[in-house]
Amino acid sequence: MTSPFRIVLIPVLVFTVTVLVAFTFSLTHIYQEAESQSRIDMERRIKTFWELLRQKGDEFRVVEGKLLAGDYVINGNYELPDKIQEIFGGTATIFMGDTRVSTNVLKDDGTRAVGTRLIGDAYSAIFVNGKSYRGEATILGNPYFTAYDPIKNAKGDTLGVLYVGVEKNAFLASYDELRRDIVFAIVAIATIFSILYLLLILAGKRFATAQKLAIKFMQELIDSIPNPVFYKDLNGRYLGCNKAFEMYLGIPRDSLVGKTVYDVAPPEIADQYRISDTKLFNSPHGTIQQYESRVQNADGVLRDVIFYKSRFSDHNGSLGGLVGSILDISERKNAEDALRSLQFQQQAILDNIPDMVWLKDVESRFLTVNEAFCKACGRTPQEIAGKCDSDIWPLDLAEQYRRDDILVMDSLAQKSGEELISDTAGNRTWIETVKMPVLDNAGKLIGTTGIARDINARKQAELVLRRNEQNLANIVSSLPDATWAIDTMGRIIAWNRECEEMTGFKAEAMLGKDNYEYAIPFYGERRPILIDVALEPNPQLENSYVSFERSGDAVGAEIFVPHFRTEGMYLWGTARRLYDASGKLIGAIESVRDITEKKQSQIRERSRSEILEHIAKGSSFSAVLDVITLSVEREKPGALCSILLANKEGTRLFHGSAPSLPDNYIKAVDGTRIGKGIGSCGTSAYLRERVIVENIDTHPYWRNFHPAAEAGLKSCWSEPILSSGGKLLGTFAIYYRESRLPGPDAIRLIESAAHFASIAIEHAETENALRESERNYRELVENANSIILRMDTCGRVTFFNEFAQRFFGYTEDELIGRHVIGTIVQEEGSAGQCLADMISGICESPEKYALNENENIKKSGERIRISWSNKACLDDNGNLREILCVGQDITERKRLQEMLVQTEKMMTVGGLAAGTAHELNNPLGAILQNAQNIIRRVSPGLHANEKAAAEIGMEFDKIRTYMEHRGIIEMLKHIDVSVNKAADIVSNLLTLSQKSVSLVEMSRLSDLADKAIALAAADYTLKKKFQFHQLNIIREYAADLPEVPVNAQEIEQVIFNILKNAAQALSGADPAKDPRIIIRTSIQGRFAQLEIEDNGSGIRPEFIPRLFEPFFTTRGVGGGVGLGLSVAYSLIVNNHSGQILVDSAFGAGSSFKVLLPLK
Repeated sequence: MTSPFRIVLIPVLVFTVTVLVAFTFSLTHIYQEAESQSRIDMERRIKTFWELLRQKGDEFRVVEGKLLAGDYVINGNYELPDKIQEIFGGTATIFMGDTRVSTNVLKDDGTRAVGTRLIGDAYSAIFVNGKSYRGEATILGNPYFTAYDPIKNAKGDTLGVLYVGVEKNAFLASYDELRRDIVFAIVAIATIFSILYLLLILAGKRFATAQKLAIKFMQELIDSIPNPVFYKDLNGRYLGCNKAFEMYLGIPRDSLVGKTVYDVAPPEIADQYRISDTKLFNSPHGTIQQYESRVQNADGVLRDVIFYKSRFSDHNGSLGGLVGSILDISERKNAEDALRSLQFQQQAILDNIPDMVWLKDVESRFLTVNEAFCKACGRTPQEIAGKCDSDIWPLDLAEQYRRDDILVMDSLAQKSGEELISDTAGNRTWIETVKMPVLDNAGKLIGTTGIARDINARKQAELVLRRNEQNLANIVSSLPDATWAIDTMGRIIAWNRECEEMTGFKAEAMLGKDNYEYAIPFYGERRPILIDVALEPNPQLENSYVSFERSGDAVGAEIFVPHFRTEGMYLWGTARRLYDASGKLIGAIESVRDITEKKQSQIRERSRSEILEHIAKGSSFSAVLDVITLSVEREKPGALCSILLANKEGTRLFHGSAPSLPDNYIKAVDGTRIGKGIGSCGTSAYLRERVIVENIDTHPYWRNFHPAAEAGLKSCWSEPILSSGGKLLGTFAIYYRESRLPGPDAIRLIESAAHFASIAIEHAETENALRESERNYRELVENANSIILRMDTCGRVTFFNEFAQRFFGYTEDELIGRHVIGTIVQEEGSAGQCLADMISGICESPEKYALNENENIKKSGERIRISWSNKACLDDNGNLREILCVGQDITERKRLQEMLVQTEKMMTVGGLAAGTAHELNNPLGAILQNAQNIIRRVSPGLHANEKAAAEIGMEFDKIRTYMEHRGIIEMLKHIDVSVNKAADIVSNLLTLSQKSVSLVEMSRLSDLADKAIALAAADYTLKKKFQFHQLNIIREYAADLPEVPVNAQEIEQVIFNILKNAAQALSGADPAKDPRIIIRTSIQGRFAQLEIEDNGSGIRPEFIPRLFEPFFTTRGVGGGVGLGLSVAYSLIVNNHSGQILVDSAFGAGSSFKVLLPLK
């Protein structure tokens, strides 16, 4: 070959190879993008195919050998595959099983490929692994891009397959055409370049000049390439490079030519380059070599690069060397590393979230999931990536999840709620989910994300709570008082029939309501009430009650509801917290009882006492009248009362008392003429009968009297005040600022007030006569059947009547001149009150203690309760001279009252306890029987047990060993023990509620006490927890005590319960104080008395009235249920007609006395 042609060939080859390398790299990326686009296209096609199929029917089934979607027959029906071909082109098929029954795939003869079978990887994925398939598949001998999904029925059984695909060659036809165009362009460019270059050389005058020009042109052409380019000969020596190569590596071209890689690179890297060059030289012609490596650039920095190399031939057509280019990918590598690091960090964060977290694309394919999600479905992240819900979850759940995704994406709004999920074992549990759309920086929807939390435990807890609420509602419905209950969120969970009757609000209208709905029936508004105070203390609300008390988790209050049932109502309410079996707070319950009548009776009694007290102590006449009017206003909130006094002639009425009426109105009615039609009072005085005016504005009696309207008065009820002899003394009137008519209670109140006014008026008229009869009164006092004494202002006795001497056991000489403290009054009462302070108060201000009750003591030491009436005696100058005290022994009455109250409590609670106990006995019996049967059925030695184990192929001994190893046998025994404990509580409840017919026999109390002591000493809890065996037990038995008729077992139980309480009171006592229990027997009148005394911690005075109440206890959880003393009370009072008394000094000890009839 001539020199000109060699000059042309080498540059042309170098140029052509370089361009070919660049275009090959581009075509590789285009091909990868084409494959990615094929996958997206397949998902779009099969999604559309599913939507078209589901429009025909959601339920898939096989009937008489045909596949149906709803009622739509698929076999031989080509509507849907043809529709897909019309929309997208390509092929579509519906299989029944693995056989095509509806398709647009054609065989070679042009007929549809119905009846042909599914084979290959798609068959294995669908029918072996139960998964969808995406990828290439051969269909009738041709390669296709495909997507296969299983068609399942409601049970999850695979009935068939849904398929879409496009022929690979057809899909990549555009790529092949582009590749041909590129090759043609390269050949054309090389040819044109060669021709032009040859012409340039031939046109030159001299060969050398042409050669230089060609070389210079070629070099400039190579230098114009932005990437580093180099070329070598077969020995690896560099023939040349471009400027980009010089700048990138910092090696001048002149210094490079003739050198090998060993001259410009470290030996270890040079070896790699030499090996790759040798491999290329040994490769077929046309091979393009590509690999990644690292190169040290001109700045001495190692850079990540890609080498592209290709061979070229010399002028003889033989292998001449290689040409290569370098692509720097360091920035891309750094970005990829940063992205991988960020993805790793994000995944680590997601995996540390205990809740399930996921990210999907717009087709609901999973892009990212965390470890909690993988555990829930039992798959790895690689197995989940790119899959849909239908590939992971049961079909019904997957369809619901897909609908949620569509809703979130359509609305671009968050969706939250509770739904089911299937675990790896197929069990369905509840989760709480939050799903939301995901947008890119441009605001374009790119998918959805979600988070889910396992709430199965909460659901189970809610189920238990609902059962507890139902049980609570059943209990509440049986209570005799109006009762309701709420949960911790303030929702009403119980509202019994008595509550409906009291308020008029039905349970169905109240249950489930919150936001203080339960206050509306009583107060007409939403507001906190007593049940809320039980849950959360509220000092302001507590102070608003008439009275309030708190004991542990329970509160009680006397409440006046002003607008309830028009005139208002007094209620006694009790509320307490509610706990579940684990001790968790679950709500509160409140019961209320109408005490209006009782309260009004108390107010009237108090008012009566107050009025009589003022009369008795000689208060001014006007003060007494004010007390009368104010007492009525106190009982009837909103009432305005007045008393008008008649003159001696009986012609006019004058002001007596009106503490709440306006002054202008008082002046207007002062001196009112008595006559018919002159207001309510004038007419009432005239007619000597009650006058009721409902509306002052319209009634003729008030027509010409305008001050009433000016004062805002709307109604007036007037009652004449008559003396005991029928003489007119005045009128008593009640006004209201709204139109009203009196009810029966109001009528009684008016009559009572008029009566007291009559007493006050007559008392004022007769007071002088009473003073004159003082001497006669003294004689009467001396012989009165009451305790009467006088004492000076220092508390020394100055007078002591004969009855008092006999009662207290002191002679007149023994007591006159001595202080009452230390004689008939001890310094401190048994309840801890300071009586010395009380006596000092009486001496200083007797009017404050006009009526009082306190504990006194006889000379013999016996303590008694006396009701005292104290009156100040003044000298002529009005100074306090001494105090007159009149007393009545109320010891027996108080004792009977306390017994009556306690008996009523026990009867009330006993009724409830009986019902509760009978209801508990059946389930307790079932639990105990089943627990015992379970123990029996896992016990060795029973042939039936061993036979049953053998029938299922298991060894009975291993079953028994497993249950013992896991503690199941011990658990069953604990059930037995716990049920027996519960049965004991039920037995105690029944004891409370029933007066048993017991076996009575004559027994000695000392013998019964000794047996109870022996039982207590043997009791495990008393021995271990309270060291009963270390206590000093002192017996002081009366030698002459006769036998008594009793049920010995019941009396032993009573003594045991009291001994147990005493041991608990002595628990932790200082051994230096000699902790002891003294047991005494004696005769007290017609009773045999057993007394148990300890020197323990004693009982707080405020707890003593409640000691015998069922369930009352001062100990915490685990310290008992509070039935011991209530059972003892029931056994002594109900079963033996006896008495049980308690006396305690807090901090010093307690004494319990059991009195049993001798006959």
